[in-house]
Amino acid sequence: MKKHDNVGMLLNPETGSFLAGEANNENFGTSGRYKGIMLDEFSKWLETDAAAWTSIQDATAAPIVVSTPYGIGRKFSQLRFSGAIDVETLHWSDHPLKSAGRFRGGHPFDPEKRDVWLSPWYLMECERRKDDPAANVGQELDIDYITSGTPFFRYQMQYIQDKFKRLEEDGFKGQRYEFRRVDDSTIETFKFAEGRIFIRKEPEEGWQYRYCISADVAEGLEKGDNSAMYIYDRQTGEDVAWFVGKIDTFVFALMLEYYGFHYNEAYVAVEANNQGKAVLQELKHRYENLYHKQDFSYVADIDKKELGFHTHVASKPIICAKLQKALANEVDGVNDRFFFNECMTFIHDPTNGKLGASGSAKDDRVMAQAIKWAIHEWLPAPEQVEEYHDPNYGKKSFGIATRKASDIRNIWR
Repeated sequence: MKKHDNVGMLLNPETGSFLAGEANNENFGTSGRYKGIMLDEFSKWLETDAAAWTSIQDATAAPIVVSTPYGIGRKFSQLRFSGAIDVETLHWSDHPLKSAGRFRGGHPFDPEKRDVWLSPWYLMECERRKDDPAANVGQELDIDYITSGTPFFRYQMQYIQDKFKRLEEDGFKGQRYEFRRVDDSTIETFKFAEGRIFIRKEPEEGWQYRYCISADVAEGLEKGDNSAMYIYDRQTGEDVAWFVGKIDTFVFALMLEYYGFHYNEAYVAVEANNQGKAVLQELKHRYENLYHKQDFSYVADIDKKELGFHTHVASKPIICAKLQKALANEVDGVNDRFFFNECMTFIHDPTNGKLGASGSAKDDRVMAQAIKWAIHEWLPAPEQVEEYHDPNYGKKSFGIATRKASDIRNIWR
């Protein structure tokens, strides 16, 4: 027997069939063709789940995934609720020993669940796991995809799921556009059915401080993260336009300039980390209404100004908490359904305490929305103004929206 039991493989010498084991990886199962492939604890393949599922499709006609839940946004949960695969559930209430003396009653930790299976064994396990009931009980006992794992938006997850489904069913109501470079310093937009720029409403003239634009910047690489831009109408409390996709940092600066002027010289906040600095370096020569960090701790003739919104270990939890509050109150105003998909995989990593996307998932939309809520609270309330002609600038303007950025900042700071 021992000679047929090798490391990672168990061989049947009579039939030639074998069971082979392999650590999880992006190219799982691609070295041959198999009767079946089983992916064990698949919900916890954080970095490799989507790629591994793709890689096994041509390697077997019988893929099997097995796991306890670990969040709602992972590939395992997507498959579980897709309706495209057969599902078998092994719940503790079907176990002859664990379900002994079972009865219906209220959940010990969730008052909204008033009619669930309980048993002496179950209640004993709940007591043992009470230090973290959402994760331990929901994940290991209740097969609860919403409370399992370490989602940052755990208590907003039902709303997130419901709105994702509603936006998916309703479809996008608006016009889609794409852009192209006209020359080295200009872009133009055009209607395109598959365009990445979504416009729900055009701007209303005669307002100042009504629109703000938040942006999260990525490298623009094909396999990298996306850059994200949201345009928020602070008067109606909804996003009126957005863009998410791969884009060069220089061209992204042109896009932010274009839509900044288009939406009544909207106030623009760009994440200043990493590639965001390249966008700001270009944008600062083209557009004035930019968010800046002010530091009054220096004794100088002028205050120190630093362009862009800096997300770091101290500021990130604060702005994410603002977004969390907006979701809890259902006043987020987001109409991009894929934002809610990112919320499902945005986690608090217990290993390092950091907030971010789980595994290979993305969080560009989440961070752009978090910045949006930070600057929305920072800006003065929207105001209607009378139209006038400013001779200093030789163009039509509204209120003080086109004065120098320093003048505007001094008014509200």
